[in-house]
Amino acid sequence: MHNKIVVISFNSIKSSGKIRLINDLSLQRKLSDFYDGAAIECENKNQIQADFFMQELVTWMTVNTDLYETAINKEADMIVLRNKLTVYTSLVVQKIKHYEEMVEDITQLKAQLEATVNQ
Repeated sequence: MHNKIVVISFNSIKSSGKIRLINDLSLQRKLSDFYDGAAIECENKNQIQADFFMQELVTWMTVNTDLYETAINKEADMIVLRNKLTVYTSLVVQKIKHYEEMVEDITQLKAQLEATVNQ
């Protein structure tokens, strides 16, 4: 949700023309690329992870476990669960790496913005 608000805010700045208040065209482009690319990609990865969790893991647990007794119906089904958890873990790791890259990009953009504003 937070990403959506930030992207909507930035899109509002672009559509109103206020982005032109930043005189550095290269910086304008970098900001636009960041919000049009990285932020939207992050939102998409969040959705993919949530969909996988609901469609694969929750469905598997509903079919293969006794949630009241917290017991798995058949031990053989554990292989399928482990495989699904491996895929889910991969999605989480990818998202974390993406967030780390975003932090680096944001830090650089912030420094460039501060330098531009302080000129």
